[in-house]
Amino acid sequence: MATIIKNQDLVNKLWSESDNKIANLVTYIREHMQRTISPQELNTLNHSMINFARNLNKKLSRVKNRKKDFKTKYKLWLEEEFNLDSALGTELAALAEIDEPGIPGPQVLEVEQPDIQVDEPNVEVEQQELHGTPPRSELSIDLAITPPTGARTIRNETPVSRLRRKLFQSTPKYDRLSKATKRRRVADTAKLQESASTTLLLSAASRNCKAKGKLDLAKVLDLLTNDETLAARILENMEVTPQQTYTSEEALALITDGRLSRSQYEKLRAGALAHNSKLYPSYSAVYEGKTLCRPPKDVYQISDRNITVPLEFLLAHTVERLLLLQKDVLIQHFSARLNTELFCSWGFDGSSGHSNYKIKGENIEADSSLFATTLIPLRLICTDTQRIIWENPSPQSVRFCRPLSLKFCKETTQLICDERERVEQSISLLTPDIFDLEGFGEVVVRYNLALTLIDGKVLTALMGAKSASVCPYCKAGPASFNSLENLNSGMFAVEPHAFKHGMGQLHCRIRIMEQCLKVSYKLTVQKFAKRLTQAEKDIISYRKRDIQKKMRDAFGLRVDFVKQGAGTSNDGNTARTAFENYEKFADILELDVDLIKNLYFLLATISLRHKINADRFEVLCNKVFKQYVELYTWYPMSPTLHRLLVHGADIIRQHKLPIGMYGEEAGESRQKFLRRDREDHARKTSLRTTYWMFWIFLWTHLTPYYPQLVLI
Repeated sequence: MATIIKNQDLVNKLWSESDNKIANLVTYIREHMQRTISPQELNTLNHSMINFARNLNKKLSRVKNRKKDFKTKYKLWLEEEFNLDSALGTELAALAEIDEPGIPGPQVLEVEQPDIQVDEPNVEVEQQELHGTPPRSELSIDLAITPPTGARTIRNETPVSRLRRKLFQSTPKYDRLSKATKRRRVADTAKLQESASTTLLLSAASRNCKAKGKLDLAKVLDLLTNDETLAARILENMEVTPQQTYTSEEALALITDGRLSRSQYEKLRAGALAHNSKLYPSYSAVYEGKTLCRPPKDVYQISDRNITVPLEFLLAHTVERLLLLQKDVLIQHFSARLNTELFCSWGFDGSSGHSNYKIKGENIEADSSLFATTLIPLRLICTDTQRIIWENPSPQSVRFCRPLSLKFCKETTQLICDERERVEQSISLLTPDIFDLEGFGEVVVRYNLALTLIDGKVLTALMGAKSASVCPYCKAGPASFNSLENLNSGMFAVEPHAFKHGMGQLHCRIRIMEQCLKVSYKLTVQKFAKRLTQAEKDIISYRKRDIQKKMRDAFGLRVDFVKQGAGTSNDGNTARTAFENYEKFADILELDVDLIKNLYFLLATISLRHKINADRFEVLCNKVFKQYVELYTWYPMSPTLHRLLVHGADIIRQHKLPIGMYGEEAGESRQKFLRRDREDHARKTSLRTTYWMFWIFLWTHLTPYYPQLVLI
């Protein structure tokens, strides 16, 4: 021990008034660590404090506020090492402060040691003591401490380093430990408390929380201690419904209904992910769903003038998607080897006013006109039981109006006839398709297609009528329309197979409204085809402006206004609004209210998706025919009104499905979407590229297999 205290005078000179602080530290360690500090361990403690102070002083040698940082860091080290309170840590940190760099650390405490034979030290040993490094040989002898059973040992560890690791090495707080270390600490603590009851441990934890100010947690622990069933009730209330996500089909339906671009969808998904919600699948998954809606490249035919897909592929693809949609219905209500029939309506229509782009191609002249052939699935039934498997929820919606052919050319009579001949030839070659539905069995499908997606112009061309002013079915002219004798004599009789083209509900409603307007314009003059004087023309013109103003004031409708390059302002919504308010409409036009009401009933009846009693419908048509002839015999019926009143019942009898499902409204509405989709969703690099992008977009957005949550 003489070696240890040989330079005691020098140390006392550097670290005066420190004996009592070290003594306080020793007393604190003895009380709080519940162990006796041997003289050897006290020396090791002293050297540990010296070494830390020296190293810390070296690190802060170039820091501007060295003294302040030194005190702060040294105080924190003491508090973490020995669990000291703040006041004692501050005092001990002040002892370690020194202006001269290189001599940090508290004083070496002189303690009594048992007599140990030690050789006289040399100068080298004195220098080691002066700089705070204990002689290794003596410490190795004096501080040989046997580690406790089960303690972690380190290979080649000296007694000094082992003591320093056990007593003075900084221990991180529990919150800063890794997960594995936390589990190990918990396991060790549980092993030590195996004999203690759960209630005792909860009470002790509650008391600890109260001491640290965590009153809410302490209250919960007290409740758990007093009521053992509370934990089960808490877990039951904490059960959260697993988060549901969109499937690729549902996400594709969302993109279609919202007309979202890829960037817009990815922004929605990024926003959901930022709020820890995986609601939307990745766009790559959505793209896989898109590919299932498109025809393979080896199926369609494309050129600079048109793009076409075979009819048999379109029907097979449609049925395949419908069977997937109704798979659960088939398994639950039908047996295997099912014989079915798919009813569809098809037709064609032309449109103009499309944009002309600066691209290469052979068909630049006709790039502004489009002739589209489309098909709509209406109903899939079981032929054995006549039960409905699937029905189009909205036959007049553009959602299921699937493209069969797109031709960029003007609509002509020859083109209409050629397209009908081409499609009807394909229909004649159709054979029943057999589908093997996984989990159900075989499904045999036959097809029933009706050419009803046409307007009056196409109907006139198909029936070979010479003029649009004659009836396309009976070929009667305006001069013979207003005759009860012709109605009773059978002059208007036609073969039943001629009525296979439907009623044309949309154009029928518009043309009959125009008929009422024209009768009202000439109601004062009561002349149709006779030569009019200038005064009569002025009367008609004044009355027309007056009726237009009244219709605008009463309903907000613009009737009979010419639109540049797009006909007139008369459309389906205008006619529907006018006839729904038939009393006010008749009052504005000064026409018979009962006649307008009956016309409204007829138009509403042919738009229904329910089976209609053709005989009772024919009775009402004859009544309206007589009313019109008696009231306005001077103004002949239009061909459309004649077709409704004279041939309407026969047209209803000719079709197997309700006549309201065979309307042409979807085909007409599709035209404005075609114009917009081509402009917004097709590259303008070449005609073929434009047509192809336009084509796959239509197929993707017009597939019949979407989740039922999507509004059709």
